[in-house]
Amino acid sequence: MKHFLKRILTATLCLLALCAAFVSSASAASNACEQTSGDSSCVTSFIVRTTSRWLFSDVLKLSQTESVMMIMKGNYYTAPAFHENTPTGTKKMYEKYHVTVEELDDDGNVADSYERIFDEGSLKLKLNRNSVYRITVVPTFCEFEQKMTDHSYYITNPHLNPYGLEYTQGNIISRIFSSVSTSKWKPLGWETDSTWYVSTTRGIEGCSFGE
Repeated sequence: MKHFLKRILTATLCLLALCAAFVSSASAASNACEQTSGDSSCVTSFIVRTTSRWLFSDVLKLSQTESVMMIMKGNYYTAPAFHENTPTGTKKMYEKYHVTVEELDDDGNVADSYERIFDEGSLKLKLNRNSVYRITVVPTFCEFEQKMTDHSYYITNPHLNPYGLEYTQGNIISRIFSSVSTSKWKPLGWETDSTWYVSTTRGIEGCSFGE
């Protein structure tokens, strides 16, 4: 009986030591991508490599700061060209980033992908273990501005506010609320750029640009 209890105790201690080492290792690598960031002025892509963890899912968390958008109050743009409109106020808000997550195979081809809207303080992306991903973050105003500087597009869309468009994550109530609230103002450009960054990683080996 004593030998049996001793074996149980030894196995329990080994298990506790293994768990402590696992937790310690996970804590030490709490953010393997802390240098990865971007802003609302340009499109950014980066590569993510996950590890071979077996107990928990791999997670990469994006966070962003609220910034100041120059706005024109009302339902329509009124100047002959987009950049000739005069701001009549400002709005503190988050940028609406379109995030594309592409899982790459051994040859660098896209094996699977999905998209998310990142228009709040943070966004968690769950990733498969032992994988390589390309994540592309596209700021809404960057694309919107390019379209609106095309005069033929601008004169046919003076009512457009891209921050009020429908998106898949929202339910019908949030989409209606968004549509109503954004019909009262139009964006003219960031007074200070919105910035985003990788705030937390779990099970991530690292991130890199330019691949």
